[in-house]
Amino acid sequence: MEDATYGKVKEYYENTKVREEISVFCRARWVAIHCEKKNPQGVPFLVRYKGWKRKVPLTIQEEQDITKLLGLFSRLSPRTFYGTINEYKNLENQEELDDQDNIERSTSIWDIDNLLDDWGTTIKAASLILEFLQDNGVKKSAFVKWSGKGAHIHLNPTAVSEPTYLRIGPLNIAYAIVEFAIRNLKPSFRKLVESAKSSHLSVENKIDPKRIFTAPLSLHRSLFRACVCIMPEDIGDFDISWTNPESFRHNPNWTRTAIGEADPLAELAYSKIGPCPYMGRLFRKRTPAPSAEK
Repeated sequence: MEDATYGKVKEYYENTKVREEISVFCRARWVAIHCEKKNPQGVPFLVRYKGWKRKVPLTIQEEQDITKLLGLFSRLSPRTFYGTINEYKNLENQEELDDQDNIERSTSIWDIDNLLDDWGTTIKAASLILEFLQDNGVKKSAFVKWSGKGAHIHLNPTAVSEPTYLRIGPLNIAYAIVEFAIRNLKPSFRKLVESAKSSHLSVENKIDPKRIFTAPLSLHRSLFRACVCIMPEDIGDFDISWTNPESFRHNPNWTRTAIGEADPLAELAYSKIGPCPYMGRLFRKRTPAPSAEK
């Protein structure tokens, strides 16, 4: 399953369930598509806009939009669908993407990277993060997403309430929660690496204003594996065979959430970590964030 012909890729995206899951995740997000065709420098195309003179951000509102995008960019052989960590109020033109006040919510996501053969250690690292979230009041709003050789832990953005987003800022919250958990779990990650003799495991905070992550049930950009979602209660049963695109095992309940249950964690994390450090450089407009207690 390390790779497959592009015919297999096209056949995979004919599955209505696959397109539906991708579309649910991508709504209100800026979409990117990784393609198999490469530019003259040998780099695969990553498409984020429609049009040439007037760049229009790619969006997906319903599963039929995926079929349209596959056709529109067919000459580039689309393979992987991504969505931004941010959910936007408006996505009609390029300029809106540089307006911080246009971000409605941001998704806290932990990036776990490792060798594919060491997937058991990856799952143990994911379990540590889930336990940390549960210990901090997040009982219903987190899930694991297996992508390629590693995993992503998602905190559903509606777990933070609108008043908290307005007071602290979506990106500030996402960055602080992810960083706060990683710093607190460093000793546990170190013990895991030592006990498993895992030389490649890493857990990173990749939150920044334009960051993208693979959509649920999208194919990986190089491996013929499906990006499946796993609920916390099922993580102990996970097997890498679940990611086989021809017989994937995926839990559609990844949208489960409890509005506001992550508010206390957001407040605590921001008080310890402070604002997202990338804000000033990448936005033309900036809403001042409250100061953090160090």
